[in-house]
Amino acid sequence: MFRYRFGGLHLSAEAPLTGLRSVGSASIADVRIGTREWQPPQPEEIIYQWGGGYALRLGRVGDYWSFGSCFDGRILVAPNGRSITLAPGTRPPSAGLADIVSRRVLPRVATLFGVTALHGASLCKGDAGLLLLGPSGAGKSTATAALAAAGWSILSDDISIVRDEGDPLIEPCTTGVCVWPDSFAALQLDDRACVSLPGYGGKLRYDPETEHRVSPARFGACVMLQRSADVTAIRIERIGQAQALMSAIRQLVVFNPVAAHEDQVAEVIRLNGILSKLPTFRLSYPEGYSFLPRVADELSRLLGS
Repeated sequence: MFRYRFGGLHLSAEAPLTGLRSVGSASIADVRIGTREWQPPQPEEIIYQWGGGYALRLGRVGDYWSFGSCFDGRILVAPNGRSITLAPGTRPPSAGLADIVSRRVLPRVATLFGVTALHGASLCKGDAGLLLLGPSGAGKSTATAALAAAGWSILSDDISIVRDEGDPLIEPCTTGVCVWPDSFAALQLDDRACVSLPGYGGKLRYDPETEHRVSPARFGACVMLQRSADVTAIRIERIGQAQALMSAIRQLVVFNPVAAHEDQVAEVIRLNGILSKLPTFRLSYPEGYSFLPRVADELSRLLGS
């Protein structure tokens, strides 16, 4: 049995899953991950389709939630999120299907346990963490790779998990950061710390850490990244809570995007409560890689490093 920690949850899995943080303790599992032989598809009610490179979709099969993707097989989730079953189309399960579990399904399952998930990267220096948000193309992954190469610890590069138990905490999720070859070359990343990422032709997962943090980091600040050809110098400004909430809502990740209205309102209220307890900044910077060292300096200053 393989044991991991993800988003504050203890996991047990029948087979190894790449990109997760191993733990040696035999803590009682919050979520059990198993496999079963592929069977002829049962009737599936499609509820929502995200599209994108993974072609991720959410459905129902009987009482269970069902996740499908561009990879062969199906992932079934119990209604309470406490068990995940892989029904792969190949044996052993493809690397792509395992990646879907780690980077797409587990963050959504974690929300069933009362945490907040956001499309964004999170890192820490010491015990203080930063959450980097922004639209596609804002440079979250590239900035994360640059910071990791400079010694920061990656908590998540894709979907970050925040737990609010009085003081907001950022929980470690997947390891490494996914970068395109041009970023890999421009940042001169160590190719020994890179592996190919299934499902994205040419994209790499960069992971320079030999020991991965499994404890949460104090949520020090939220930063909205904005990269633009119209910007000629790095600018950082603090923004108000209302503006921060409007930006962060766009990055909110929920289990079921077409859930009841009251459930969606509850997610937004929880997010607003988190943002009320910490500063939020907008960091604008020019396109190109030459500015990234100075971006890293600005982010370090935000944490008081």
